[in-house]
Amino acid sequence: MSNKLRIEGVKSKDITIGEIPISVYMDLEGEYRWSMRQASMTVGFNEGWLSDTLRTDGNALNTLKGYGFKGDIVEFQGQGLIEGNLISTEDFMAMIMYAAVIGRRRQAIALLAAAFYETLERRADHAFGIIRDEDEYIQKFEFRNDASILLNKDLRSAIGEWIDENQDSLLPTILPPAFPDHTQLPDSDGTFVKNFQEHPQSILLTDSLETTLQTLHPDGQYAIGQDCGIYWRETDPPEKGAEAPDWFYVPNVPPLIDGEIRRSYVIWREYIVPLIAIEFASGNGSEERNNTPLSRLPEGVNQKPGKFWVYEQIIHLPYYAIYIIKTSELEVYNWVNTRYRRLQPNDRGHYPIDLMGVELGVWEGSYQNQHQRWLRWWDNEGNLLLTGSEQARLERLHTEQERQRAEAERERAESERERAEAERQRADRAEQTQRDAIPQLLAMGLTVEQVAQALSLSVEDVQRLG
Repeated sequence: MSNKLRIEGVKSKDITIGEIPISVYMDLEGEYRWSMRQASMTVGFNEGWLSDTLRTDGNALNTLKGYGFKGDIVEFQGQGLIEGNLISTEDFMAMIMYAAVIGRRRQAIALLAAAFYETLERRADHAFGIIRDEDEYIQKFEFRNDASILLNKDLRSAIGEWIDENQDSLLPTILPPAFPDHTQLPDSDGTFVKNFQEHPQSILLTDSLETTLQTLHPDGQYAIGQDCGIYWRETDPPEKGAEAPDWFYVPNVPPLIDGEIRRSYVIWREYIVPLIAIEFASGNGSEERNNTPLSRLPEGVNQKPGKFWVYEQIIHLPYYAIYIIKTSELEVYNWVNTRYRRLQPNDRGHYPIDLMGVELGVWEGSYQNQHQRWLRWWDNEGNLLLTGSEQARLERLHTEQERQRAEAERERAESERERAEAERQRADRAEQTQRDAIPQLLAMGLTVEQVAQALSLSVEDVQRLG
């Protein structure tokens, strides 16, 4: 539908049409373009309306085409970064007509009236200081969309009078509302958490993954959901179009949206799917393996699809894990070639999650006040990823071991000093004994040589000590 090109060297100006402010952009070829998001808001919709309409490719888009919408969209390049999408003036006019006639948006009607009086091209030329004569305007409009009729003053006056007379009846009731965001969707389906292990288990998975996530996302751009809805389809009631995994991780998205805490994860607003979702099955796992497709029942209502089918066929989660709490069995599926393939554990009994550089497995031990089998992470070398409290305990143990080692070394050194001192004292006593014996032996008439032999000393030592 769209002609997605990248343009650089774009200039912009702020103008006002019918008291409605809007920015106009001009590329290097002199073509005027308009921000896709700002255009959606200018005609009375939310900023993501045109993006959502293009993506869903439904009746709204077909009607929009009927008003001359071509999908001439380019990417706005600024400072080396993609800053947004820009549409042509012709497509902007189609949006104005659609919003005014089909959507009955007051803002679009006001804008349409102003456009008849002072065309978008004329005001953009004025903003950039470009002067054209009347014939050139007429030729340009006829070339674009046979728009010379817009210069008819009588028609402009007639439309203005019609708007004034029918203003009260122009209510936005025909067009369905735009796709809701996370603040407009339910954050609970009213069901109970099914067992007491879910809460500590979710905390354990998140806490022990913190260091890994800091390495993967030094900018902090990731989100983790626990029993939060992933909205994949707009339904009535809304919660029927959502799945709520017990735990899931989404890379490369902000943890907050416009400064607000996320209430749910809305696929049609984010466009980035979670990398892994984990379900803690209280039963035998049949609910989590439910592969029932979305279908129409004979009575005319939609059959609710199974969780497994939604993850595999709609959301396309790269990894899906089912942990059966009662038996401590773990199943991990990897999305390959449009289907889930069940993974086999490695030699350590773990399941590698390659896109995260970690392994998922079952660990038996104590966490909080429970001793049982828990779902845990390991690094790709088989080292258990520790929680913050476990890491703190390990550091305290290491510090205590270092203290004990230093104390043992101090005691060993003190013992060595005492041993040396005792040895010195023994030697002194032995020498004194020999010193006392030499005069006595010499007085008995022994020669120096005889005394040296008797005391196991050299003649020199006898002479020195005597």
